[in-house]
Amino acid sequence: IMAAFSTTIIRRASLPLLLYLLIAFVRKVLQSRKGWKLIHGANDRRMARIKRRLPKGFGAYPSKLVTPLLPVFLNGWLNMFYVMFLKRVIVSTFRREEIWRPDGGVISVDWLQGHGQDALPEDAPLLLVLTTITGKSSDHSLWLRAAADRGYRVAVFHRRGHDLPLKTPRFNIMGCADDAHAQVLHATSKFRNARFVAMAGISAGSGLLITYLGRYAEETPVQAACCLCPAYEMNIWAMLDQKYPRVASHMLDAVRNQWVRGNSDLLYTHDTKAAKAVERATSLSKFVEAHAPFTGDGDYSAWLVRSNPMCHFQKVKVPTFILNALDDPVSLAENIPREELFLDLSNYLLLKTPHGSHVAYNDGFLGTRSFMMDRSLDFLETARSILLEQEEDHDDDER
Repeated sequence: IMAAFSTTIIRRASLPLLLYLLIAFVRKVLQSRKGWKLIHGANDRRMARIKRRLPKGFGAYPSKLVTPLLPVFLNGWLNMFYVMFLKRVIVSTFRREEIWRPDGGVISVDWLQGHGQDALPEDAPLLLVLTTITGKSSDHSLWLRAAADRGYRVAVFHRRGHDLPLKTPRFNIMGCADDAHAQVLHATSKFRNARFVAMAGISAGSGLLITYLGRYAEETPVQAACCLCPAYEMNIWAMLDQKYPRVASHMLDAVRNQWVRGNSDLLYTHDTKAAKAVERATSLSKFVEAHAPFTGDGDYSAWLVRSNPMCHFQKVKVPTFILNALDDPVSLAENIPREELFLDLSNYLLLKTPHGSHVAYNDGFLGTRSFMMDRSLDFLETARSILLEQEEDHDDDER
């Protein structure tokens, strides 16, 4: 009797439950089409010109997003996990070139192999990529291949200890702008005839992107940039500790595995107290603070001045596209600066979207394309054409 009663209850409840789930999903889809915001400086004529030239629908929900995986792509957590799965399945190959720094440290440039890279002309445009906090080149294979399909010669920059053993007791989880400049000069010296040089920073790499472009504003050969899923201020570590402790704990293990566990003897020889602090840090924010003596900047306050991207944000001079999702579980929406900041500044185009997760924005039937890759490359192509027109106008004026 009890079994029959339970079966009856389940049958009667199943239809309302399915109906509720269907209504919730439809509501989520409708909400995902709203709230897309494209913002740039009110007096920024160059960015206004770029914006007008962007493809139709640039700042809108992708109309071709028809897939059985749509419930996954509209959920920030599920989308992020799906991207982690794709990273393991779709892997490209690279040719590495190591660069020895004056202090004995090593950084590297990884050149994408295959995908038509060897057949590119000498003046093919360059795309220089700054990877995530503990990422490696192959993590971004889908996006890099999309760039290659558009004719870019692609290189990924690795920081000290990034997929490389440390040679000196020096590392910076946000990366070093001086090292990045050395990588840029190395890459551009290989292809001096490149007709366009673009740079993209992904997640934590976007922080290094802003720091580098701000500090080397007058010296960099980079002409346009993409800042993808940035976290902005360095209070993000404490915010993650508080809001998503499991995410923060996972990231803590990742950064400790990356820089400490295989290099402990080197770090202890240099600074025993600091080495103990990073080895025993109980939170992500404590690790970030404790690692400051190994960055070459001295204490934590000095490190913030040099490595907090928001200290250099207003110094960037090249047109830069920024993409943030409000459902990002890592680069939290609460940390996105107020829109008035972007209205007051030049050289930035911010696209805020209601969904997209962290370095995801999956598109296509099986999610093997990305709104992020398409829009970032659209921006670079448009900026490139505008910059070329400005150069031609300048040449005409000189004549």
